[in-house]
Amino acid sequence: MTATVKRTRPPSPWLPTPDEVAAAPAIAITSALGPSLDILIVALTAAHHELQPTADGRPLAVMSSTACAADEVILAAQQLARVMFRYRLAMLDHVASRRA
Repeated sequence: MTATVKRTRPPSPWLPTPDEVAAAPAIAITSALGPSLDILIVALTAAHHELQPTADGRPLAVMSSTACAADEVILAAQQLARVMFRYRLAMLDHVASRRA
């Protein structure tokens, strides 16, 4: 005998609803990438202490070449997160307009 279980989703700014994925399947992969980008940014910042702000809030004057590269990756990840968020909003708007 199989019990029917009501599935609830944990709160997450990245997690789409089943209806959103059904209407626009590409939202699923962009939603999966969001938390990965967040983790990437935290990991790179932790690995390169030069990327963390100083007590006065200013960046260090000298950074290693690996920290500079990590900083570029962080900036690209932040940009990608913003673009994916705009894409998701556009897709949801498109789906809503088709239903109206």
